[in-house]
Amino acid sequence: DLRSVFDRQVLSLDYTRPMPGDGRLEWGWKSTLSDQDSRFGYLESDSLVYAQGLFLPLGVDSVDYTFSYREDVHATYGTYGRDWGAWGMQAGSRIEQVFTRAALSEGTPFRNDYFSWYPSANLSYEADGRTTWSASYSRRVNRPRGRQVLCAAKESPSASAAATCGLWLPPALCCAAPRRLWRQP
Repeated sequence: DLRSVFDRQVLSLDYTRPMPGDGRLEWGWKSTLSDQDSRFGYLESDSLVYAQGLFLPLGVDSVDYTFSYREDVHATYGTYGRDWGAWGMQAGSRIEQVFTRAALSEGTPFRNDYFSWYPSANLSYEADGRTTWSASYSRRVNRPRGRQVLCAAKESPSASAAATCGLWLPPALCCAAPRRLWRQP
């Protein structure tokens, strides 16, 4: 038996302002509030007896536990971009404060709060009306989501069972520096 409720609320504010010399300034704020509450129930037996070609369970017990997960991501960002003829550039920064809470039944609650900074930069050159070269850099985050953090304990809910969940998965940070060539027919 599995019952799960997921709720996500997103609040955001974005602003763009033209700047002198083909420039533009953008800034914004975004908060994403996620809640997941799950209830699990299953039957388990303490032993099996082999009778007439079948394994029959003995001492069947009902096991129920709950799992709650909340993640609040509050971020603000700013970017500045400008074109100089065929050349273009954009530089930006995003800062985040993340609050993560999780609990498995009566186990010890898990908490993972962190603050992070994600810079980005892009340089482009439009060689003609059809061909554009671009190089960029950004720091990115990949947070554990959904089934990665969902607990499905095979034993009674405990600290050891919670350790097998994805609760202790840290967010994965990476730096990307792609180079691209675009050609329009």
